[in-house]
Amino acid sequence: MRPSHFLCVLFLILLVTPATGISQPRNAGDAEFLSPLEDAVVSEINKARTAPGDYASLLEQYKKYYDKKLLKLPGQTPILTKEGAGAMVEAIRYLRSIKPLPPLNPSKGMSSGARDHVKDQRSSGSTRNQGRDGSQPWERVNRYGTWEKSIGENI
Repeated sequence: MRPSHFLCVLFLILLVTPATGISQPRNAGDAEFLSPLEDAVVSEINKARTAPGDYASLLEQYKKYYDKKLLKLPGQTPILTKEGAGAMVEAIRYLRSIKPLPPLNPSKGMSSGARDHVKDQRSSGSTRNQGRDGSQPWERVNRYGTWEKSIGENI
């Protein structure tokens, strides 16, 4: 896993269920509407979903690079994290406790709604789920299509 994947959790990602009326690609690489970073984030999430034990083992290798809240990867600029190594340990423990899940399929409508929120956050500095216009995740997605069952948002 590249260091940039740790930073990806800072970006808004919608974890999706198939949206009505919006065609779904078979995998993230087929989703031409995703930026390279978005594609990498979906790919990383799917690795963790489909092989959680293997992903936990991968994360174990990164624990040694933490000095409290500072992540010092070889040859990289150190990254000051908010949670530190404790969050890594918690993620590893969780990944070891769950069964594999099917991969997520990105949705153009949900991705577009998320992208709008990232732009809003960039200008406001907010990390809230509610947009400056008062919108919630489902409202932003409804601007681009419809969805079924449930909708979630990771910031």
